[in-house]
Amino acid sequence: MSDEEIVLDILIRSSFHSEIMNLGIKVEQIARLTDWVPQKLVPYAAWTPNLNSSFLKYVTEQYETIINHDIEYYVIHGGLETGILAEKISGLQVVALGPDLENPHTPQERVKIASVETEFEIVKKILEDIEKVPN
Repeated sequence: MSDEEIVLDILIRSSFHSEIMNLGIKVEQIARLTDWVPQKLVPYAAWTPNLNSSFLKYVTEQYETIINHDIEYYVIHGGLETGILAEKISGLQVVALGPDLENPHTPQERVKIASVETEFEIVKKILEDIEKVPN
């Protein structure tokens, strides 16, 4: 890279592989319109959660046992390691969980420490009887 050159790396993430590819094409088209030289799109693994998964049901039950109330779960943009694992191991049931964050992916990112402790207890509870999860 020279002093006159700018290199821009873009990591495109989504829950759907088709959205990753479509946005990659749009970025490439914009690059060409502005005389930039696009290299190649290396898609990050997409992950579309299976909301009917027996593992998700099991994790939900364990979660609710620890926190003593119903939980809400929702799908976020993806780009998680769950997508990489699910892509490599056919039929693998995966869920993503984690502590409460404020301002993620910014210099102001903060984690709520109490939620880390709760997540640790939940992971221990999940692992206690994991062999009981139906396939």
